[in-house]
Amino acid sequence: RLTYLWEYPHSLVKMSVAACFNEFFTLIVNHSLQDNPQAIVIENNDNNNNNNNNNNRNNIQNKKYPYEEGIKIAYNSNVQNWIDTIFPLYIQAIRDEEDRDALNVIIDYFIDELKILGPDAISSSMEDLIGSINLYLKEECSCQQSSDPRNNDTRDIGTKHQWISDTIADLIATLAELFGNKFAAIFDKIFNNLLHFGRESRHPQDQAMVVGCIADCCSRLKANILNNKCKNSTKCELMSPFSDTIYKLALRIAQSQDVNMRQNALYCMGAMATCCDTKSNLKHSTLVLQCIKSYMQLPNNGTRQEKLVRDNAVSALGKMLIAEPKSLPTKELLPVYLTALPLTCDYTENQYVYNIIALFIRNYTSFIQPHIETSLALLGLALSETEVPQITTNKIVDLFKTICNDSNIQTIVQTKLPQKAQENIFKALQQK
Repeated sequence: RLTYLWEYPHSLVKMSVAACFNEFFTLIVNHSLQDNPQAIVIENNDNNNNNNNNNNRNNIQNKKYPYEEGIKIAYNSNVQNWIDTIFPLYIQAIRDEEDRDALNVIIDYFIDELKILGPDAISSSMEDLIGSINLYLKEECSCQQSSDPRNNDTRDIGTKHQWISDTIADLIATLAELFGNKFAAIFDKIFNNLLHFGRESRHPQDQAMVVGCIADCCSRLKANILNNKCKNSTKCELMSPFSDTIYKLALRIAQSQDVNMRQNALYCMGAMATCCDTKSNLKHSTLVLQCIKSYMQLPNNGTRQEKLVRDNAVSALGKMLIAEPKSLPTKELLPVYLTALPLTCDYTENQYVYNIIALFIRNYTSFIQPHIETSLALLGLALSETEVPQITTNKIVDLFKTICNDSNIQTIVQTKLPQKAQENIFKALQQK
């Protein structure tokens, strides 16, 4: 009966109904998966936006379908009825909802539910969803009609960027996360309309959004080497068909004086390198490396803006090197990368920079061996840094448990590392 309230025009009602939908959704999924040992328990209950409701359900372990493990569990009738009834409302809201704040809330819940259900939940509605996303990117949705966002001459209007929600960019990246190897065909259908927001005449926030969205798509692809989902012989190349346009776009945006544009452009360059073939990467590698190295020269104790850009440049260099270790001058550039660590401001990049070191140690010993003491010290110190995410810390611990069986590594850890790094590593090795 809540669906009757969906048509009520007030935005607060629409947001409240969406929240109720999400609560019911959580209950339905938990009930559906309660006796299934293959279900994945969501350790951090961050899919709900209402923290007060979470506090009342601290003892409930919410669950998700194990599609990420390659396991398919058929939806029961209640879950399927939810998909058939509610998801079309969410998709139609992208087209018809006039209130931007309400639409952001709706799409946030939509994204959460897609991540719990997996790609099968949206496959039958994919064409409708792509159509709605394209309508949004062409700025023809109801919430965009009270502005004049299509005027090419309004370069400096600060409110123009408000007519593309970051949640739409997140929705696109979520499709990359869900569909993996099938995402290239999806991205091809929205790519040109996404570029509409990257034109030089657009507001800086719009241009930053485009390269940031593309970078997020790359980073969430399961085949991305940084996600440890591919072997050395199966390098991710999904974004190669789009690489020429994207690299040129990122290089232009990186020259802006706007900090957010610079950050996202550098983020995009590094992420693209991990998802393109060698030919595509090398075509622009000279200009990309020049851009990256110029921003790495910013002081690590400078202004916050300088440190943010520098950290993204450092991370981008690492991603390029791990993506193309045999095709780039890695022997010369790897020590430059290691010396630039640790990061000093944009700690969201920590999830990448330490994983890159770990991957070099695991897979490219000849490159990392001359710098093994520096590398082990950086990883050891990272174990106690609060700015390093737990999933990255876990990967570092796993690495040390593997490599410390080597007597040479043991000697380095015991005699040549800073005391704090030694203590962290010894503590990690004692973990079960």
